[in-house]
Amino acid sequence: MLNLLIYCVVASAKNDSIIPFSEAYKRTYTITRVADDTRPVMDGRLDEDFWTNQGEWSAPFVQVTPYERVPSASPTKVKLLYDNKYIYIGVYCKDAVPEKMIRFVGNRDDNSIGDLISVAFDTYHDYRAAPEFNINLGGNRTDLVVTDKLSINLSWNAVWEGRTHINRADSSWTAELRIPFNQLRYNRKSDTDVWGLHVRRIIRRNSEVQNWSMIPLKNNGHVFSFGEMVGMTDLPKPRGIEFLPYLMGKYKREPAITSSPYQKGFLWGGNAGLDAKVALQDYTLDMTVNPDFGQVELDPSVMNLTAYETFYDEKRPFFLEGKHILDVPMGADMMFYTRRIGSKPSITPSGVNNENVFAETIGNVPIIGALKLTGTNRQGVTLGVVQSLTALSSVHVMRNGVENKEVIEPLTNFTIARVQKNWKGNTLLGGMLTSVNRALNEPHLSEKLIKNAYTVGVDFIQFFANRLYYVDMKGMYSSLNGSAEAITQLQQNAVHYYQRASAKDYLGVDDKRTSLNGTGGYLKIGRKGNAKLSFSEQFSWMSPGFDLNDAGFLKQADMMSNETLIEFRQTNTWKKFRNNTLTLSQLNQWDFGGRSFGNSFNLGWRSMFLNRWNFNFIQTYGWNSVQTRRLRGGPDIRFGEWYKVDVTFNTDRARRMMLNLQYLGDYNLHGDYSLNTFAPGITLRMGNHVLLTGKFNYSQNRDDFQYVTSVGETSQPSYITARMEQKTYGLTMNLQVNITPDISIKWYSAPFTSTAQYTDFKKAMNSASRVHGNRFHTFTADEICYSNNQYEVQDGAANHSFKTPDFTFNEFRSNFVLRWEYRPGSTLYFAWQHTMSNRESYYFPNWDNNLERMFGLPPTNVFMLKLNYFINL
Repeated sequence: MLNLLIYCVVASAKNDSIIPFSEAYKRTYTITRVADDTRPVMDGRLDEDFWTNQGEWSAPFVQVTPYERVPSASPTKVKLLYDNKYIYIGVYCKDAVPEKMIRFVGNRDDNSIGDLISVAFDTYHDYRAAPEFNINLGGNRTDLVVTDKLSINLSWNAVWEGRTHINRADSSWTAELRIPFNQLRYNRKSDTDVWGLHVRRIIRRNSEVQNWSMIPLKNNGHVFSFGEMVGMTDLPKPRGIEFLPYLMGKYKREPAITSSPYQKGFLWGGNAGLDAKVALQDYTLDMTVNPDFGQVELDPSVMNLTAYETFYDEKRPFFLEGKHILDVPMGADMMFYTRRIGSKPSITPSGVNNENVFAETIGNVPIIGALKLTGTNRQGVTLGVVQSLTALSSVHVMRNGVENKEVIEPLTNFTIARVQKNWKGNTLLGGMLTSVNRALNEPHLSEKLIKNAYTVGVDFIQFFANRLYYVDMKGMYSSLNGSAEAITQLQQNAVHYYQRASAKDYLGVDDKRTSLNGTGGYLKIGRKGNAKLSFSEQFSWMSPGFDLNDAGFLKQADMMSNETLIEFRQTNTWKKFRNNTLTLSQLNQWDFGGRSFGNSFNLGWRSMFLNRWNFNFIQTYGWNSVQTRRLRGGPDIRFGEWYKVDVTFNTDRARRMMLNLQYLGDYNLHGDYSLNTFAPGITLRMGNHVLLTGKFNYSQNRDDFQYVTSVGETSQPSYITARMEQKTYGLTMNLQVNITPDISIKWYSAPFTSTAQYTDFKKAMNSASRVHGNRFHTFTADEICYSNNQYEVQDGAANHSFKTPDFTFNEFRSNFVLRWEYRPGSTLYFAWQHTMSNRESYYFPNWDNNLERMFGLPPTNVFMLKLNYFINL
């Protein structure tokens, strides 16, 4: 009844008690300086003289959701003070339903559960990015960097303190934060500096969001919409020197290989290294020497049957910090893909069969060291530089009893430089340079690897009419050079495929070239500010020789596209909905020969109901679909019309149990392929210290033209496809136990199986024909036979053979991490990684049978103990 009464009161208030926009938006707060010898006890209480007799409380917070600018039944206020070393924040949170406050502790850097307070500072007041400090009611701390486009980098870590306290008698809770100035990067422009300020409260039980200074849901930019904090004089300038040395011990237990002189089944190891930060005027220099990232989460299991590279998210803290400065994306592609540094070796020793040829194995290429310089000066110039050196890597190889050492990765230098100038947040002009240089001193290295790879880019954004309209453009140029053999391989990889028959009029492989150059970019104009209706028009291109993949990530070159997008946003409650977004878009794609290979129309609907259930529906209809990469450099395949639907749904995230479901369907309207993926999941919050999440994934994929192989003469090969029936099963489980905000246990487990059977083998004929029957010839029983895991094909006068493409892939990965922050900034980790993996060349159906086989596989276990110690000078 009480909830119903509050709902009725607020619902009626929204009509007659709305706070005027001018009084809620871009507020100003005057911070108070206090004496250095009056520091409070950090206990979450705000009852000391420090808080009661100094400074001024802010005006009451403004509700953003569910009712924008309506006074809340649970008012909030904040007070900020500072001395020569710290900023102090005290927040008072009244609660109309105190018995339903959510006091979940949660993992460090997980702010998704529990009632929450967050404080963000635009320290440079340049509207680009802001460090943000979160603390939930359970005392869990999260620090992050949020950008003006509302992208989040949770891997930024600071050393600060925060406590909370519940006052049952007053039906309230309070938060007390102490943030050292030496954890913030800022510059002094005058005697009374101005910072952007954003303070937010989230009440989880009803998804209510309050701001001290309102940021509308339809805003002109997140950081741009911050309020202002004034009154700071004589700000300290800390030395900003920090060291984080670490010691690590590791034990690896893996399956032994009989007769191998290298894989004995166990390996002991240890390591030591150092991370450091140094303030250099307006910039910060980050350094790492011999880094180790053994405590980071494992990558998910995937079965990639396409020609394209699999993209994995970056998880290493050193490379994620400052990401907003070095991030120059172009759709899903990017100039700097940090996982290129310290990736897996580029070359594997040939002929290894573990019978008479054996080789050592190593993980990722060691990083000798890396430097990163980031920051913004008084003139609004932002600078980001990364310099990294990865080691020359060799392995011992024994061939028929003779041992040699073979180089599998050269000494490589990575240089990334980024500069951007900001004019009051409305004009941004920047440039970026990436350089990858390899010491190719071995003939086999120069034959396979690019020697030098350079990319330069320029980006520009101009906002108009109080940021309601914008022009956004990027231009990039790439240049790669190396041996003729390496450049020939580059022309023939999946990004380029110069050998395609459809590209013979304007491309073709040149085996004498020693360089490859290209351009890419886009021009986009649109409207997306404080308005219900937004739109954009974009033209983008990537020339055939454009390549980012030595330092960045590029899926496919040789394409031009035009996309039109219209979006309608309803952020106020309407009938049974809290908010709605309707999106319409239309996409057209061509290659540089002028051939259209894709047209599609997209309709999207995103909603939140009044009961806080979320629903997202996206459907896409495409026509004139021609796939240029399906046959791995062979002729194009025409697929014609297709339809895709993507539906996601979840119940109220604030409940102790949340259910979610995703369905993805992809269908060719001529019946050439179909994909159905179901992914139900559950999240259980057990008490205030335990969280369990689980997600099951089942995918059924049928493809009548799945690529198998190419056979015959190299100059005129025959391309073989088949009907593939693939089933994929995956279960992902995460358990986190938070004993205190500083002691946590996290367990990740993921069994994964993918099986496929191939039938109806075909030969590509006129695969791009508009007549479906002319595209492929299906081999008859007289033309193909199977024996001893091999297929024999009679193709006219020629005979071809190839191995069966059937497969069964089983993999189990788990990761256990115990984390203890035994003092601020200093952490002890214990990690255990457990993996079992095997791929076999036959079809073995049913997941229950595969699970039994999976858990019978020989495991690899890695145990690691890592200790670091934070030193601040």
